[in-house]
Amino acid sequence: MALRASTQGLEIVNQARRHKGWSRQAAAWSQTAITSLATLKRFWQGEPIQQETFIRLCLAVGLERWEEIVDSISTEPIPPISPPAPITDWGEAPDVSVFYGRNEELTTLKQWIVQDRYRLVALLGMGGIGKTPLSVKLAEQLHDEFEYVIWRSLRHAPPLEAILANLISCLSHQQETQADLSRLLNYFHSSRCLVVFDETDAILRSGNPVGHYQEGYEEYGELLRRVGEERHKSCLVLTSWEKPKDIASREGKKLPVRSLQLPSLGEAAKEILREKELSYEEEKLQQLIQLYRGNPLALDRVSTIIHELFGGSVAEFLRQNTIVLGEDIQQVLHQQFTRLSDLEKTIMYQLAIHPEPISISQLAEDSSLTLSKSQVIEALDSLGRRALIEKSKVALDVLFTLQPVVMKYVKRIYPEGM
Repeated sequence: MALRASTQGLEIVNQARRHKGWSRQAAAWSQTAITSLATLKRFWQGEPIQQETFIRLCLAVGLERWEEIVDSISTEPIPPISPPAPITDWGEAPDVSVFYGRNEELTTLKQWIVQDRYRLVALLGMGGIGKTPLSVKLAEQLHDEFEYVIWRSLRHAPPLEAILANLISCLSHQQETQADLSRLLNYFHSSRCLVVFDETDAILRSGNPVGHYQEGYEEYGELLRRVGEERHKSCLVLTSWEKPKDIASREGKKLPVRSLQLPSLGEAAKEILREKELSYEEEKLQQLIQLYRGNPLALDRVSTIIHELFGGSVAEFLRQNTIVLGEDIQQVLHQQFTRLSDLEKTIMYQLAIHPEPISISQLAEDSSLTLSKSQVIEALDSLGRRALIEKSKVALDVLFTLQPVVMKYVKRIYPEGM
């Protein structure tokens, strides 16, 4: 059954909502009366809405005798309302009209967020691997699954209070500005929201232990904890060089918290090189991609160098038997390296001077070090969570090494040893 308010009834409701200090479109309507802004609009226009919703709207402003404001009762079915377009705020999100590969990762992430309804998802990987473009592309492709899509960069380490006030302002259509975590969770419960935090590593502390917050930013941990543990219908996606501890301690097969370590770009990396109009044999192209481990930023920079200095010949560049870092790559690696503890830097140097992968026992037994096996294990675990080492298994041994680009950087900053 559908009910429609009379003109006099609408004025009664208007007086009641003004007494509460609400606007006609205040977010409090949709939360208290559990309805949508589209239904509110129909109500104010004097159009019929479902009886149950009509009654809840009246009760929300304290009108218990709702029958007195009814104009007519209709048994005709209410025509379906097209869902309103999602409200988006892209902040400083970059343009990703040029985007390579990552189809497998996008499929996995959409499965987690849309079908599995995971509430907290982290995209992890070393600098330049493509976390930011993937987060934007993911938000674009999930656009129609959410009522709100908000993308925010944490590059400049904003305090949590500023982020909360900004998000609540967006979700309340600028009706509210308080920085209250519980209020944000109320919006996450009443509306389907997708929020992306890019460069979350900016709020994390340098040194050990990995994944802990800078002093003064510990409240972000409370945000992640509550988003992951409390029931709601929204999702928070974050990107980071390293895994925040509140994700590491909560993700699992039975919990709605997940992290995805971004691998090499794979075959799609060829598109970056082809766009530079390089000349190559397929084998040489694959060799170049492997040398730079399919890192999109590194491949983009080195392909420019090949085009400008080697006439576009991949084979001629590879004949130099060297790795070129470039200013952008060095800057990214410098940012990550300065976050390491002294112990981690020591292990990184040892891995850099060993041309072949090395085991934990070999590292612990190195006569130039005075480290216990437990210290080596702890450092390797931390470096793994920072996406700075590679590991492989040979027979019964697990061996560790560095990517060629990272190895080159470490040797460059320690030309005479540590």
